[in-house]
Amino acid sequence: MEELRRAYGKERLGRVIRQQIADKLRGMGLRTLPAEIPDRQWATVRIFKMGTPVEGLIDAVLNPSEQGDDRLRSAASGSPAEQLEQIREIVSG
Repeated sequence: MEELRRAYGKERLGRVIRQQIADKLRGMGLRTLPAEIPDRQWATVRIFKMGTPVEGLIDAVLNPSEQGDDRLRSAASGSPAEQLEQIREIVSG
């Protein structure tokens, strides 16, 4: 959060600033986990791009469904080459 706060150019992580940061990230096609940005600069936030396989996996974990279960099983299986390709998608996503 400290790096995110600095990148946004603010000194504090008040409610309004956190909402502005979240809005800015969404405008850039990014989401955070946790969805609500923490108010402590030492907190860790995962930032990921919307519409990527990573978002699909995160949504599958956070919103259980049969389709999500299938997605998770698919991501956890496969040949080493398929797994490497999934990793490439995640890193470049």
